[in-house]
Amino acid sequence: MSGCQSDRHQAVAPSARRSISSLLDGVPESELEQLAIEVILQNRRHLQHAQDLFERLEAHGPDADDNGELQQLRHNYHLALITLNGHHEVVSAVVGALGHVPDVPADDADDNTAASTLN
Repeated sequence: MSGCQSDRHQAVAPSARRSISSLLDGVPESELEQLAIEVILQNRRHLQHAQDLFERLEAHGPDADDNGELQQLRHNYHLALITLNGHHEVVSAVVGALGHVPDVPADDADDNTAASTLN
């Protein structure tokens, strides 16, 4: 990555975090905790989706034909990684505003249902 691209990426993250933080100003702690729990659960779903796509790519093996299906799978995987990375900023901002990582329940049926909507 060139220096210009790296500088641009570094400038985006603090701006996004400030925007998220400004949205959270004045939100009561009880609501911040619920938001933090929800964004952490969403992050788990994004991570699982990216992992599932990675495993599907790996199943094709290194000698697989580079057909349209495989290209689409790679595209979906890269998109999932970008989404996951962006969502990390959201989690960081919300948890930072709360001041601690809340107790988050283990995955339940609702989380598994929601994960299927990411495909």
